[in-house]
Amino acid sequence: MVRPDASRVEEVGEGPRADGWRAMVSQALQPRMAPAQRAVAPERPLARYELVGVVEADSGGWGLFRGNGGLVTIPLGRSLESYTLVSLTPQTAIFERDDDRVTLSRAQR
Repeated sequence: MVRPDASRVEEVGEGPRADGWRAMVSQALQPRMAPAQRAVAPERPLARYELVGVVEADSGGWGLFRGNGGLVTIPLGRSLESYTLVSLTPQTAIFERDDDRVTLSRAQR
């Protein structure tokens, strides 16, 4: 049995809602931004090299370095990955490129 008022659609009014509810709902439905990625610190220049030894000579000397590819010998004034070896002591090797200076020290054993 069909009720006579079944075809009639009743409109629902807004009713009591808090001020600004549309803005709050709209904000809640907005896509959220992904959290900011943490910055990764750049690798220190020449970080994969370790000073193993120093050979002193009248011509200035050489530094012996251990890297990923094995041992490397660099004479004073020559470059390693575009950094020039500018100073050698028995315990340190100093490389420079423009205003950047990198010091490699011998590991204490």
